[in-house]
Amino acid sequence: ALGHLARGEQILDAPTRDITLYVHLTHDGLDNGGVARVENPNTLVTTDQVARWCGAPESRITVKPVIDLNKPLSTSAYEATDAIREHVILRDRTCVHPYCTKNARWADLDHIIEWNLGGRTDTWNLAPLCRSHHRNKTFSAWTYTMIEPGTYLWRNPHGHTYLRDGTGTRDLTPRPVDPPGG
Repeated sequence: ALGHLARGEQILDAPTRDITLYVHLTHDGLDNGGVARVENPNTLVTTDQVARWCGAPESRITVKPVIDLNKPLSTSAYEATDAIREHVILRDRTCVHPYCTKNARWADLDHIIEWNLGGRTDTWNLAPLCRSHHRNKTFSAWTYTMIEPGTYLWRNPHGHTYLRDGTGTRDLTPRPVDPPGG
């Protein structure tokens, strides 16, 4: 770096940027400047920004095939296949425990109905849980069900219920009613 500065060079070589794209765009989005979601960090960026990244010489681009998140996938094995894992990660994006926002890419895949109790390894019975919430669910009285893909109903050991979906967590626990005159 000092050699570059000593020669009066203004910039160093930019670091290589690895970019993985899951492209879900319409012609209108391309023509009129739509937005795209970037997985890490999980934010929205403009299609112009994605185009600049793709055109930069330091970028290494990987384009992933489109996965139909409405098509269930399954295997007879305990371990999820790479395709099943990718499907669940793209569907949920984060740990699905109430109020958790940890990236699903680093989460465990949890069998909602346990494998040894007849639960299948498929996209309707797997959900990403970060390691601490996976242990919490496994070794305590937390339970949950998948209402539909990406939407979960949780119950904690105290009977509180939570609805968890792509928009966040809602506490559904009824609140006690104050007695009249109280």
